[in-house]
Amino acid sequence: ASSTSHSCQRQFSVQSALVAAEVSAAVSQARSSVLASHFPGFEMNSVGALAPKKPEFPVKWSANVNHLQLLNGKPINAPPFPGSLYSIAIDVPLKRNALVNNNIFVFAPSSYVGTDLEWLNQTSLTTADFYGIVFNGVKLDGSFFPKRFQDPFAWIKLASFSGHREVGGVSLQAWQLRLPKLSCLLLVNDAGVPVHSEENATVNTAAIKGVVSTILDYKTFEPGAEIPGVWDDFNEDDFKHPAPCPSPGGPPQPQNLTVFIFHPKNNFNISSQDVADLRGDTIFVCGDILLNRTSAIDHHYEWITQWLLEVNPQWGQYQNCNGYPPRCIGADNSRVGHVAPDYIGTPAGGQCIKNPLVGEWYSLPEHGRCVAGATPAGGTCSWRPLRRVKTIGSSCLFSLHGFDDACRAERRAPFSAAYQLFEQAFASDDPDDGGCPPIAKADDARLGAVYW
Repeated sequence: ASSTSHSCQRQFSVQSALVAAEVSAAVSQARSSVLASHFPGFEMNSVGALAPKKPEFPVKWSANVNHLQLLNGKPINAPPFPGSLYSIAIDVPLKRNALVNNNIFVFAPSSYVGTDLEWLNQTSLTTADFYGIVFNGVKLDGSFFPKRFQDPFAWIKLASFSGHREVGGVSLQAWQLRLPKLSCLLLVNDAGVPVHSEENATVNTAAIKGVVSTILDYKTFEPGAEIPGVWDDFNEDDFKHPAPCPSPGGPPQPQNLTVFIFHPKNNFNISSQDVADLRGDTIFVCGDILLNRTSAIDHHYEWITQWLLEVNPQWGQYQNCNGYPPRCIGADNSRVGHVAPDYIGTPAGGQCIKNPLVGEWYSLPEHGRCVAGATPAGGTCSWRPLRRVKTIGSSCLFSLHGFDDACRAERRAPFSAAYQLFEQAFASDDPDDGGCPPIAKADDARLGAVYW
């Protein structure tokens, strides 16, 4: 997105996008299940599976929509901007859809303002058998999500006319489908052009439970159109086989790496989890505080742990992992992944460069973990824990030392005051000195089984 396109300024992050992706995938699965149980043989990705009723829609179209999702009546990615403007393109014969969303990353450093580094550009691409997400040019395999192509208007073939509703002084036709665990509403004008839609789906997955409401307000609707260039260089292999950083001098020597992770209490398993250096975790935690992110996807995080790792620094693609047990998006399951926070780095989201102003995020893939005495130097694994240095309670940092207040006061990376509070909390055990006492001794043998 152009750095001058200020009409779309919203607070957004990769975490928000992944929450939306997981919710959408769960809704997609629930929708298919409900319709299949009530209408055997009906398929969401078929053309003319049932005799269509009015209104009828083109099999290829694009639109700009305001998008809002709620879980049990509460906005999923709020505050402060629960709605988001998306460009959508649907092609039913080719069974593919694209969704593009460009947002200002409002926590970016002041020096990024007015540049491309200020933006988080997201594209989701779905086909009959594939789902991928692109963040600032980084292509992530989304096979983890059970999301495949569905015609968003397929349910209209099963809908009934339910009268007229007035919106903004205009009388619109209302078409509805009501089932025990799924209800859909579409408002169209007299020309059959969609203006507003609502869907309420009951979802019951390990991560999401309750009623997910998806509300779309159509700002434009163009039959036969698509988003220019969005499919031009599409290749599934680019998503499924991401390249590591180049290493022209041969395999790099292993290095020690100090990282931090915000996690549920009593859970020290860092396999398939995301960690960060001190600056990167400051930005992550400040972002959580300022966006008041939902706990619908992740478990409640109460402890923060500092680790010393040994790693192979030939960085791979960063895996976005959330929850316990973890759910990861990204195809490199062997190399330690690396990126600038929320991909606000270039090129490749900052994968192969240092990002001192915003810090570093790392992913620790399960299949890259060293076991049975192996080390990264041997070439069969990419990381191993050397020592759990210290664990503190987040309440000490947040409530006692005012970390959350520092985040709110600064509102932008590098969050220097919050960073200093974070650093001192681990440097000292004395609360009167800005420190936080360790929750458990770092050499406690009981913990070995849960983090090795």
